[in-house]
Amino acid sequence: MKLRVKATDNAKLPTLGRLAVNAVSAVARNVASVAKGEPLRVPAETAAARKSICTGGCPRYLPASERCSHPVCGCFVAVKTWLHAEKCPDGKW
Repeated sequence: MKLRVKATDNAKLPTLGRLAVNAVSAVARNVASVAKGEPLRVPAETAAARKSICTGGCPRYLPASERCSHPVCGCFVAVKTWLHAEKCPDGKW
């Protein structure tokens, strides 16, 4: 997968420090979820529905980089929408 990040997208993303904290938190959340016996991934239909919410008009979605610009997110939407333990920081899914 080739990332296409425009300078304008970078300006809208959370800080690098915040992105690092978010990534570590996501790993911990997903490891804990799997340790409890929950699946790592959601079904394809669920992932597609989640992604369509993000790409279908969410003002925080950055199409050039396919990322979320929420201050406590910054995720790659194509990855986060597949993970069972993850959720939208705005509560949309």
